[in-house]
Amino acid sequence: MSGETGFPSPAQGYEAKTLDFNKILVTNPPATFVMRLSSNELAYKGIFPDSYLVVDRSKQPRPGNLVVFAHDGSFHCREFARKGSGSVFMSGSGDDIPLSEQTVIFGVVTREIRYL
Repeated sequence: MSGETGFPSPAQGYEAKTLDFNKILVTNPPATFVMRLSSNELAYKGIFPDSYLVVDRSKQPRPGNLVVFAHDGSFHCREFARKGSGSVFMSGSGDDIPLSEQTVIFGVVTREIRYL
């Protein structure tokens, strides 16, 4: 006699699987990094300081995408948009930054993570 009594658990075989945020949030691991937002320039979109941004360097920015870029020696995250015959990085305050040859785009934001 094996010493076991009773019936097997009805939940047997339905154990919870490990939650892997890399599989959920990252589509291209070698080109993906995470940044922490420190400014409030995206508050108009519901993205607040201390949010984490998942950024994919392999994606080309399209109008409406949030992008991370360097301008005048600092990093920014804003909405990429067409304006007239050029492109700009928009914020909710109206102080758009035009795309120029000095602008370095690091990647497109694919996810935003924040604490509630």
